[in-house]
Amino acid sequence: MPWALALGALLGSFDSSAQRYDTAAACGGLTDATSIQDVGVTALQARVQQGRCTLHVVAVDADALARQQRMLEAVSMAACKAAVEPQPSAQPLSLELRLPARCPLSSKTTLFPAASGNWKPGIPEYPATAVRDGLQGKVRLRALVNENGRVVAAVVRVSSGHAVLDTAAAKGVRSWTMQRDVQQPALPAMSVMEVPVTFALNE
Repeated sequence: MPWALALGALLGSFDSSAQRYDTAAACGGLTDATSIQDVGVTALQARVQQGRCTLHVVAVDADALARQQRMLEAVSMAACKAAVEPQPSAQPLSLELRLPARCPLSSKTTLFPAASGNWKPGIPEYPATAVRDGLQGKVRLRALVNENGRVVAAVVRVSSGHAVLDTAAAKGVRSWTMQRDVQQPALPAMSVMEVPVTFALNE
């Protein structure tokens, strides 16, 4: 019987409190977004255009591009309280996303300050094609958790070496939630979790 073991460790959280808006620094802490960059993304650049932050993404495949887009969309909803605006992109396997106007992304505070909590992982489904082909491996994800403790997006940080396992892991964690003790403060708008997922076939 195949099994998948997944464990999660909380890394940090994002404080989306309002800041004095500076159009020249509209990208705030997203100027360096490497901490939420998928391993299959070769470029993730943030630049200010007409007072708004625009994110340019280039990936090696469609799955990595989709994971990165979902992550950036989730960041926008958590930090800006509004959806990103897709922009035309002529380059293959690329996308342009523009953040909402006056999104309060501070460049003067740490984007992912430390947080704590108890993590209750689930078990991602082992893909049938991977079982058939005897594929095994370990995927390291970075997952975004909202204020309700639910995973809303995940990118692959270290690949298993098999795209089917990477995709299954990133999809599977989106059903997970984080448990908090009543004594602990409320969750921030978004928290980042590092999640290793191991897919292994029993001998």
